[in-house]
Amino acid sequence: MCWVLELLDRYDVRWVELRTNTPGRITYEDDVQVVAVPFSYPDDWPFVT
Repeated sequence: MCWVLELLDRYDVRWVELRTNTPGRITYEDDVQVVAVPFSYPDDWPFVT
């Protein structure tokens, strides 16, 4: 497990890992996270939020 996720677990910070081949338009990315806006409307996003 990534050291960042271990740190979040240690302090009981909730996190969710999502994987997809079509994340949408990437608005931010660094070594441990990616933030994306879906290409379509949020109701079409395949993940439960």
